Amino acid sequence: AMFRPASYAFVFSIPTTLLLPITYSRIYTNWLPTSVFLCLGLVALVYWLSNNRLSLKEPPLLYAIVAIVLLACFAPPGLLAAIALLILGHGIHNSFVTAYGFLFIPVFIIYFYYYLGIDLAYKSWTLIFSGLVLLALRHYFSKKANQ
Repeated sequence: AMFRPASYAFVFSIPTTLLLPITYSRIYTNWLPTSVFLCLGLVALVYWLSNNRLSLKEPPLLYAIVAIVLLACFAPPGLLAAIALLILGHGIHNSFVTAYGFLFIPVFIIYFYYYLGIDLAYKSWTLIFSGLVLLALRHYFSKKANQ
């Protein structure tokens, strides 16, 4: 309970700092370090939320990790941070964190898409590919839940 305000500050500040490079006139387009750290954090988060019950060779965890790595390769880090908030909020049953993740996705997409420093084709393909990966993952998990 003592760390709750600090954890909310962390949840709020990390995705917000990913908007700063887009807000300024020159965008920092080398997102590789940020994407690598977010990818590692997301993999650790998914494994932690599985309560260490799943092996890395089991299909649900393996597909989630493959999707995270694909998103880290192609999606901007703001989407990875929003997905991390959604997963974290759902996993710890915290509606504030989940709601902030849902709110951050359109904010980041608007900032990213309407920034003029990146060409439109790159932005379009990035968002299309990210959406396809997330839809494929959702389809797999909804099909698995119905079995």
